[in-house]
Amino acid sequence: MPSRHSLLSLLRWTAALILAVVVGMFGLSSLFSDLSPGESDFRRGLFTVLAYLVGGVAIGWLLRRRWYLAIAEAWGPALDGVMVAFVSVRMGVTGPRVLYAVLGLCVFPLLSLLAGFVGSRLVRHNAVTPVQAN
Repeated sequence: MPSRHSLLSLLRWTAALILAVVVGMFGLSSLFSDLSPGESDFRRGLFTVLAYLVGGVAIGWLLRRRWYLAIAEAWGPALDGVMVAFVSVRMGVTGPRVLYAVLGLCVFPLLSLLAGFVGSRLVRHNAVTPVQAN
């Protein structure tokens, strides 16, 4: 029978993986799709950055010693950034294309890493402290 520690570790890794997939899909759709009626660029950008901050902190908290794996949540914007960089090379570089490529390939991965690091530091390590004998 698996130990409690190994089950907890499996749950943490599973939750981090699901979170990385969900946040990555959100980032991909956020950068790739058109704005909804009544939605502004600022509002979409704000919610996307907040999603990456919260997701990165959560992954850093779940995977304390492997906080750098929070970069996995940036797969969506990175995929979009690669596509935009390819289009920029093939069809000519323009301002909006460069902005989306930089956002996808640089900003969101770095934001995820920073948030993962912060999340790993929110945890007090569960160390057993010896009882002081009087």
